[in-house]
Amino acid sequence: HVVVVIGSFGESSWTWDTYYQTGESDTIQTVHDSRYFDRFNFGMDVVADGNGNPVCRVTRDGLAAYPWFASDPRLADGCQPINIFGTAPLSPEAYAQAYGRIWENTIVDQDMVEFVASGDIFEGFAFGGGPVRAAAGVSWRDESIDNPADELQPEYIRQDYQSQFGESFGGSVEVAEVFGELDIPVTAKLTFQTAARTS
Repeated sequence: HVVVVIGSFGESSWTWDTYYQTGESDTIQTVHDSRYFDRFNFGMDVVADGNGNPVCRVTRDGLAAYPWFASDPRLADGCQPINIFGTAPLSPEAYAQAYGRIWENTIVDQDMVEFVASGDIFEGFAFGGGPVRAAAGVSWRDESIDNPADELQPEYIRQDYQSQFGESFGGSVEVAEVFGELDIPVTAKLTFQTAARTS
């Protein structure tokens, strides 16, 4: 949304304008069939139990079989063996062991206000260049971003994806600036311009 207001300073050549802008951008995206890391590897490491049935090694031998494992031990709970042979699809249980859904909801907010005044400051030089003009103004803007994590998945599950962009992050920035510009026409064909801006 943008609101613009324009006016002048009495009978002088000076005019002013100001505007206010606000906006919000919401982005939701999901990535299905996104592979887990440790859960996938646990499911791929299949051994026989005491009765000749396929089970995950972590189910039979525990996490002691993986001395390098440093993630959440709950990732091994209920491990389902993944059969990599043949052309049959994964069972629902094996699919849930290996793949999940990444969900991201990014919200960006912006507010901005600016005021600018411009006009002649004197009639100019005798070489026919025209009046010397100036412009000055102030502006302020505030921007923020928020990406809340998927609350439908426990944190230890979210952090096990092979690639991840759905964890919580956010931040904001606020900027105030002043600026000015000077337009000096020396002749009809020669003009000097200078400008400055600081925050």
